[in-house]
Amino acid sequence: MAIIDDRAIKFSNEKLRPYAELMRKCRHEFETVIAEWNGGINALFPNEVDNIIEDGRTSENPLSGADANSLITRMTNRLTAIDDDAEMIVINKACVRKLEVI
Repeated sequence: MAIIDDRAIKFSNEKLRPYAELMRKCRHEFETVIAEWNGGINALFPNEVDNIIEDGRTSENPLSGADANSLITRMTNRLTAIDDDAEMIVINKACVRKLEVI
């Protein structure tokens, strides 16, 4: 039975497809960042909370080496969750625009 309800079609076109494209883009960008991290940049970020990244920000939320390591771990976990062939088949199927990366 076909889904013909205008609300369903609008939701698919305005939410499902764009977010599938975002997931595909995140996958690519996470792979790129993780490869750079594992390529040696990780050595610059000791996994310690007292090693603060001095980037000139006057933020109340300074990042530490431990935070950087934690962010990479989270990217890796997200990548693992969608990097399955079956997952990517569904994600790619919903994508209409070609992948654009910077």
